[in-house]
Amino acid sequence: MPDFTIIAAFRRRHLKAFKKLFLKVLKLCQKAGLVKLGHVALDSTKVKVNASKHKAMNYEGMKRKEDELKKEIEELIAVAEKANHAEEGTMSKR
Repeated sequence: MPDFTIIAAFRRRHLKAFKKLFLKVLKLCQKAGLVKLGHVALDSTKVKVNASKHKAMNYEGMKRKEDELKKEIEELIAVAEKANHAEEGTMSKR
């Protein structure tokens, strides 16, 4: 049984054909009376959220966070590279 990564890769590889097939399936379902176009309505369910001004980010804050994430990614890549070199060194000694 394929897992989600296999299915996702298949979908990505055949995206153009998948879109056409999906449209055909929807049209077939519409003819069969299984689906129809209509209105989407939302109920008024209350959801607890934190919309505090202190937690919200402005554009500058997002750019700063993006820069921090880029730096963290570079650090993680460096650590992984160092670990790879260390493993290669121990493997060549065998």
